[in-house]
Amino acid sequence: MGRAGGPVEVARYRWRHQAEMARGVLEDAGIPATVVADDAGGAYAGIAPARLLVAGDAVEEAEAILVDLERELESDDSEGGTV
Repeated sequence: MGRAGGPVEVARYRWRHQAEMARGVLEDAGIPATVVADDAGGAYAGIAPARLLVAGDAVEEAEAILVDLERELESDDSEGGTV
């Protein structure tokens, strides 16, 4: 998994833009995050999952924030949110 402070994967996304959005939410909360995506520089989007990494000591907080984000997105979908 990673050392106490080393990078740890907290989520995987099918599309890089989803991972980038989640990264922005984490960074707004003060948690530095990195997106790792092997998509040939964008030439082959979706060829492999985009991984979201945070420091090992921020994993629990990051996961809690991402759960809240997912709930918000699901709530918006069920309420007929805008596209």
